[in-house]
Amino acid sequence: MLLSWEWLYIMLEEGIAETPQVNLQDIWNQSAQIGANVTIPQQKKCFIPEQDNNMRTILSISEETVATYLCKIKQKLRIRGSEEILYYQNEIERVKGLDHDEAIKELLVRMKLDSKIETIQNFINRISDEN
Repeated sequence: MLLSWEWLYIMLEEGIAETPQVNLQDIWNQSAQIGANVTIPQQKKCFIPEQDNNMRTILSISEETVATYLCKIKQKLRIRGSEEILYYQNEIERVKGLDHDEAIKELLVRMKLDSKIETIQNFINRISDEN
């Protein structure tokens, strides 16, 4: 299983550590636990919701608490995305100010700035639409 960085963030924010009551081995074995009950027709099903339910149970975290953290994470990502877009827009303007030969050399090194902006903007839009 790939433990999403969002869950790692939540665990750190909640100060979760392994204790006699919280066995973190249950977290690391989610793929095996979920996979043990999967039939062949179900193998293409998305198991993230089941994993999330298991994580909330194991860590004793409410769905509301997770939702609050996810909103905070999305806001941080939107802010960071906007900052990155501004950076790339400034880079475009900087390159426009170079002489022709310098600009060509620079663009060969730092190509696809518009593509990077579009990718970040699409991600921001996607997480904004989820709210």
